[in-house]
Amino acid sequence: IDHFETILTLQDNHFATLNNLAAIHIRLEQRDQAIALLKRALAANPNDDASQFMLHALTGDEKNPAASPTYVNNLFNNYALYYDQHVQGLLHYALPQYIGRLLHRLKCNHLNYTIDLGCGTGLCGVVLRELSNHLTGVDISAKMLAQAEQKGIYDKLVESELISFLQQEQQSYQLAVAADVLPYLGELDTLFAAIHQRLSKEGLFIFTHEISSSSHWQLQNSARFSHHPDYIKRLCDQHGFQIISQQNVVARQQHQEELNVLLYAVRSI
Repeated sequence: IDHFETILTLQDNHFATLNNLAAIHIRLEQRDQAIALLKRALAANPNDDASQFMLHALTGDEKNPAASPTYVNNLFNNYALYYDQHVQGLLHYALPQYIGRLLHRLKCNHLNYTIDLGCGTGLCGVVLRELSNHLTGVDISAKMLAQAEQKGIYDKLVESELISFLQQEQQSYQLAVAADVLPYLGELDTLFAAIHQRLSKEGLFIFTHEISSSSHWQLQNSARFSHHPDYIKRLCDQHGFQIISQQNVVARQQHQEELNVLLYAVRSI
């Protein structure tokens, strides 16, 4: 990174590289460097929504901006090659194990069609493969999907923004999983409606969210959204889901501290 930033001292109009480097600095939790790069990127391209989104997150000047699929795509394309090593080795990412235990407790041993939303490199897919006849993975990042494909665990991989895919898809699923996905979406009404439409009767939706203690949802300086449990309950009531499990788990490390999230299983009714 330092090498590229040295080159960029003479290329302040190189917007794409400035933006991508800022995304990497956010992932590495290097806030000041990210802010400096974002200001340079926006000077070169003032209308870019991804750079504006990241700057909102880091400065805290707006708590409820719209989510930015462009930001998510850039972030994970840059992250793909070292994603597994980083989250498993350094951050002790544990959601696949928690989800596996939850599915075992719910006696989900044999499912025809499962969808892994925001599948990334397939860390949860390894767990889902064991109980699914047909496993579909969907992700916005082509480079994350390329890593998932190498593992050979999915029957189908789709590069798409999640809500667009769900609204166009015709297949019904017995299980939908969204591990560490809601923090990149903000408002969730559209997502819950789209997932309910794709689940079979009594189908399960398993997901996690970072926890807000005040607002229904708000952008954090990590560039991820947190959501209030009352907001999730309202969404379930409105969109035809029954909460059957809700537990606080440690998803991973953040700033060398435990990151607590809520893990849900809800049933389509």
